[in-house]
Amino acid sequence: MRKLRNAVAALGTAAAMTGLLFATSTPASASGEWCNNQTCFSINTNGRYVGKIETSVWSSNISNRDIKTHIWSTNGQINLWTKVENVPAWTTYRDYKNINQNFPPGTRICVEGWHDGRSVGLPCVTITD
Repeated sequence: MRKLRNAVAALGTAAAMTGLLFATSTPASASGEWCNNQTCFSINTNGRYVGKIETSVWSSNISNRDIKTHIWSTNGQINLWTKVENVPAWTTYRDYKNINQNFPPGTRICVEGWHDGRSVGLPCVTITD
């Protein structure tokens, strides 16, 4: 029983220290990755400045799909298409666009993945201060 109490106490201390670490740390940037269905994108940001957006779309089990992505923002600041690529089954299509722009807070940036003219995911992120 004493070993169990010591283990529980040690676990509680570790949890408290982890909570303290997260409460006092600030993220280096607002960069991250977002996914929806078969479409993902990662964004490289520093505050409201967006550098590069990398997109990926999973082809699933069907060969010879024409895949592309549409990158756009709700304020109309960006409206770009990536190259069309014919990919085999079980492959991840990847492309990127250099944005290099500042966006006002509240702007949503979205990436829509397309397989042969059919939408296969629409992840979005909101720019904040």
